[in-house]
Parts: sequence; C-alpha cells; structure tokens
Amino acid sequence: MGKPLDNRQVEIRTWLEEHETTMDIAAWIVFDDLSVVIEHEPYAEMFQDHAVITEGDTGITMEDKEKALHLLQTQLEAYDANNARL
Repeated sequence: MGKPLDNRQVEIRTWLEEHETTMDIAAWIVFDDLSVVIEHEPYAEMFQDHAVITEGDTGITMEDKEKALHLLQTQLEAYDANNARL
C-alpha cells in the first residue's frame, strides 16, 4: 500500500530542498488528481501557485495544460525579476 496522502507535500518539498543546491529550479508544477497538496497544512500555501488539480477519470486536459503554462510563466517572470535585482 502507498504512503499516506499527507506525505505528498512532504515528498515534493523534500525533493525540492534536496536539489536546490545542485539545480537552479526556477519554476515547478505539480499535477495531481487529489487536491491534498493545496488543502492540507503544513505546506498548503507553498503549493497554491504550483499545483494543477486534474480529474482522475480524464487525466490532463488542455485546460490543465494552459493553467500549468500560465503558472510556469508567472513563476519564471518572478524568478527573472528577483535575479535582476541581485
């Protein structure tokens, strides 16, 4: 049996933290058919602008793709703006 749903946030956050020094992660998206990543603490706020919640029976739709592209573009613009100030 898989890990409890609450661990999804922890697994993703851990991966990001473990790779932040070896990779320049400018933007990231989570596709998930369970809204656990945005509904449960302690990291719900961290996922608000990084999660695209899909429908399990339809998978990733064109609307989901467009939302993901918009979120990524917004993240990249913020990343570029922050790095321009350095």
